[in-house]
Amino acid sequence: MQACARVDPVAAWLILSSWAVTAGWSLSAVGSLHASGFLIAFAGLCGLLLAAPKLATTGDHPRGGRFRLGAWRRRLSRPLPALFVALAAMAWLGGALHPPSNYDSLTYRMPRMLHWLAEGRWHWIATHTARMNYSGTGSEWLQTPLFLLGGGDRLLFLVNWLSFLLLPGLIFRVFAGLGVARQVAETWMWVLPCSYGFALQAGAVSNDAFATVYALAGVAYGLEARSSRRLRPVVLSLLAGALLTGVKASNAPLSLLVVVAVGPTVPVLLRRPAVATATLALCLLVSFVPISLANQIYAGHWTGDAQNLSKMRITNPLAGLVGNGLQLAAQTMAPPVMPGARGIENALTGALPRQLRDLLATGFPRFSLHMRELPQEESTGLGLLAGLLLGLSGLAAVLGWRWHLQTLQGPTSRQRTGVLIALCGSAATLLFMTKLGSEASARLLLPYAPFWVLAAVLGPNAAWLHRQRPYRALAILAGLTSVVVVAAGPARPLWPAQATLARFSQGFSQAATFPGTAAALASRARQVFAVYRSRNDVLKPLREHLPDEVEQIALVAGPDDPGYSLWRPFGTRQVVYPAQRGTLDVARPPITRWVVAKAETFGDLTDSPLNAWLARHGGRLVATESITSKASEGPKTWWLLHFPPPAH
Repeated sequence: MQACARVDPVAAWLILSSWAVTAGWSLSAVGSLHASGFLIAFAGLCGLLLAAPKLATTGDHPRGGRFRLGAWRRRLSRPLPALFVALAAMAWLGGALHPPSNYDSLTYRMPRMLHWLAEGRWHWIATHTARMNYSGTGSEWLQTPLFLLGGGDRLLFLVNWLSFLLLPGLIFRVFAGLGVARQVAETWMWVLPCSYGFALQAGAVSNDAFATVYALAGVAYGLEARSSRRLRPVVLSLLAGALLTGVKASNAPLSLLVVVAVGPTVPVLLRRPAVATATLALCLLVSFVPISLANQIYAGHWTGDAQNLSKMRITNPLAGLVGNGLQLAAQTMAPPVMPGARGIENALTGALPRQLRDLLATGFPRFSLHMRELPQEESTGLGLLAGLLLGLSGLAAVLGWRWHLQTLQGPTSRQRTGVLIALCGSAATLLFMTKLGSEASARLLLPYAPFWVLAAVLGPNAAWLHRQRPYRALAILAGLTSVVVVAAGPARPLWPAQATLARFSQGFSQAATFPGTAAALASRARQVFAVYRSRNDVLKPLREHLPDEVEQIALVAGPDDPGYSLWRPFGTRQVVYPAQRGTLDVARPPITRWVVAKAETFGDLTDSPLNAWLARHGGRLVATESITSKASEGPKTWWLLHFPPPAH
């Protein structure tokens, strides 16, 4: 039967991602970062695909990619695929019903996107939040067209959701292509996406899990290039590796796997000098290179943090390895429900030997065994049951270590390449753990997770383990718990959380049969859900005091305070920042007539009491509000200040 071309969804996603990043930087260069500019850029993309349709299509499928209802019915009759589809539907529903509440996104990722749109270009922002400038821009360039298309942030979750849909096919493609037994690959292609971290981020605007598609695609197209010796997969593999680094610099070690996969086929590209030059230029543009150059120019270091004020860079590899290892274990093995999480966290931290605590205090300043009552996207990794499955598979792999050595030393084969890729994945993980010190190890390492699984399921022991009923039952249970976690999570609850918790809290407080602990837990849960519910527009109580015609607002707050809601209504207002201590002490009035200030941060920018400072500049206190942006910190005092126009 003659082969019929069909759209390759992974290739289409890589092309669309490359277009978004390229359009973002290119439109910024000419000051046209707006809706019309993106429409023109999209027309250019359509023209390219019409001229070279093979970029996003493949002719390897004789049925032309027809939708086969019977095949999907059989697939969904099995529990793991059905659980994945249920999670995908729940993620879409959660993203559609709830506005983004990811804290990092509200603090610096979405605000910097608004800054760029306000200026019509990317620029180095005068801000107290350094991450707004030096962080990777890959996710923001993908989100910017969606923000313009939707007139706000309600479509931004589609970046993560579409990536989530691509994970099962890519995992199977990579695992089977590297010699993993088919039944094992078919199990893990569903188990891994159904784990907590991936499932929770599927409906979010986080920029951790979605980069996994780029890592897997880089290896998948590298393997395809090895077998076909064709140009197209070589180009797509290199693009995927570049996009991977453009999202976050912490993903850079994974580019080693892409190099190993596609490296032997690079001569195929070099035989076409024009294509090779264009591919290299495009890869540089969509990678971390542009922002690293900007960081070097504006901040004096390629990371953008020359003095390591964020305490992210690790100088003691042993402290990094131990600290990241402890955090990864704690964040992975935490149960799906953990009442009294703060007490457990304190107990675990206190149980560490004093010498170890001293090592981490100096070598890993951001170390924290932070525990949460419910898994949340900000700190969750694979989760307890998926982690247990991985541990069992890893134990089986260790018992079969001789097979791995014999395979690596034997003749060239898929399994030999698989062992090499798995070893490179382990090396990349070790490089991350010895160089980067964040309190969110499990979340940041999500793109690395498929290659941990690969290392654990290569070899004959994995197939034997897969045939055991308890193992298969544990895989299904892992997916079922993820369904509960996604539905019940505070970021995007799919149940009437506030009303239900209010009833529970009231019932516990009135019933003498329930201990005070139960009432306290219900109250704590109600507080957490309430904070997540209001977080997207957390400064709304202050913004409601602003006249409609106000176009500029100064924000006096800390680097971890979200000022995103002050930009509303989008396209009509802009937020500016006093950049450093003493800025508010200058003789001239404040940089704008309206100032929103967090009380505890105000003292960092001026030595004057509020009343004296207002009197000096003729200002007045318009409103005082108690606002909670983090449940763990409780309410904080915020002010809205107004100053008269300058005298002429």
